[in-house]
Amino acid sequence: MLWLSLIFLDHGLLNFKIVYANTAVQQQLIEALHSSSVGAHSGIPATVKCVQQHFAWTGMKKHIADFVKRCATYLDAKLERVKYLGLLQPLVTPSSACGVNFFI
Repeated sequence: MLWLSLIFLDHGLLNFKIVYANTAVQQQLIEALHSSSVGAHSGIPATVKCVQQHFAWTGMKKHIADFVKRCATYLDAKLERVKYLGLLQPLVTPSSACGVNFFI
């Protein structure tokens, strides 16, 4: 069996999740939800939340984390966390005029 459906009550509403055992299908689901216009190449927590809304399987967070860490688009768009470098230092201004003339 490739999938199993779980039905449960959530705040009084009948809800379900589909559990997939096939890793190829899991990869396709992660790729579809991470790379779509809905997922927009979001980070790990946003992708996990999106996938968890409808699907569940053992080791899902690790599979998603591995996929997102290998996503080239996400890595290019991700903000870098760098240490604050301090205030800008003023440039040294020349004391005499330089010999450049601008003609219009």
